Amino acid sequence: MKIKKLTLDDPRWNKFCYESDECWFWHTSDWMDYTLEYTGEDSELLSFYIEDGNKDIVAICPLIREKNKLSFSGSFGPNPALRNHLSQKLSKSVIGQIFTKIDSIATEYGIDECIMNLSTLAKNHLSPFTYNYLMKFGYENISLNTQVIVLDIDDKTLWGNIKKSHRNEIKRGEEQFQFVVDSPYNTDDKLFKEFKKLHLLAAGRMTRSERTWALQYQWKIKGNATIILAYLDKKPVGGIFAILYKDGAYYGVSANHPDYEHLPISHSIQWNMIKWLKQNRYKYYELGYQYFSDQPYNHPSQKEIDISLFKRHFGGYTIIHHRGKKRYKKSE
Repeated sequence: MKIKKLTLDDPRWNKFCYESDECWFWHTSDWMDYTLEYTGEDSELLSFYIEDGNKDIVAICPLIREKNKLSFSGSFGPNPALRNHLSQKLSKSVIGQIFTKIDSIATEYGIDECIMNLSTLAKNHLSPFTYNYLMKFGYENISLNTQVIVLDIDDKTLWGNIKKSHRNEIKRGEEQFQFVVDSPYNTDDKLFKEFKKLHLLAAGRMTRSERTWALQYQWKIKGNATIILAYLDKKPVGGIFAILYKDGAYYGVSANHPDYEHLPISHSIQWNMIKWLKQNRYKYYELGYQYFSDQPYNHPSQKEIDISLFKRHFGGYTIIHHRGKKRYKKSE
């Protein structure tokens, strides 16, 4: 077994990600490329993999240095991942090598802390028997919760799981708006540009580089993203960008035109995304973090708590999102 550093143009990495039940989109070189661009200066790709005697990848570890921290855009990096069907003995040996290597990198680069999470939409982590194994390697448990809608149920149940007040707003929105899907693999960039313009209007400024947008557009034409736009009188007033990978989808970002915030755009457009995902045979749709109250390691604002409640009202399940932090520099 040999440990080797990743180069982003190695096609074996993304092939491994697609085949491993411990990986989701967050593990891919596409996401790491985006993260490096988004983070900007003083960031460095340190991802590595373990190769067997046949030069086949046995395990991967996505890793990025951001100043004195191992993280992804200041947030949690994805878990190391093993090849499917390794023996229990080999799995234990390989995962031990990975965390030993992370510790060695932390020493070499003067790292203060490493923050990592288990990707919720990876097949193995959707199991009810999963646990936060990061704690076995000296990571503090700082887990939160996330909301996941299971899509492979009948339409009546899916609709009925939504809170009544949300259903009323959805009906109002569907009477007012027309919805257009910018499907995966579509190379026409017209709808993508309209969503980008909405995002700039909603934010009031350019929040990230042009290249991050170009990368997201590439995800879409490769089949790893979709956009739904809401139109009022032929004018785009809202949109959602969702990441697609394997049988799951992640609610990436939304943007509403500031002049139309009083209309039920978010309710109806989210429902249309749910319907589209179901029709296209995706099984899971992750809406993101669920905040309930102050924790020793997390202090949500009232706005974040309110947004969490808004997401929960679309139904689904609130499940644990395993996260961990390892401190290399002890507090004085």
